[in-house]
Amino acid sequence: VLSCVCASPLESLETVRSTLEWKLLQWRAMAELLGAFWTLQEQPHFAGAVDFKKRFLQDKRAAAEVEELRNAEGRDPRNKAPRLAKHEA
Repeated sequence: VLSCVCASPLESLETVRSTLEWKLLQWRAMAELLGAFWTLQEQPHFAGAVDFKKRFLQDKRAAAEVEELRNAEGRDPRNKAPRLAKHEA
């Protein structure tokens, strides 16, 4: 585009300017179109991935809290609960 501006005579600068304005409008329209496509197609998948990550991290935190509670009760987390041990015997 700049080569066209530099190589064109002064009389055609108005044509170059209108072409640049038209291209800018096209780029804006394309950005809106791609934004709408992303909202309809990709955003639900992205939101689902974010939700999964939040649940996964919450589950890890919940497991850590359970371990803390077990340790606070004086139970060794490596030993099985008595109800599980009697079923295996």
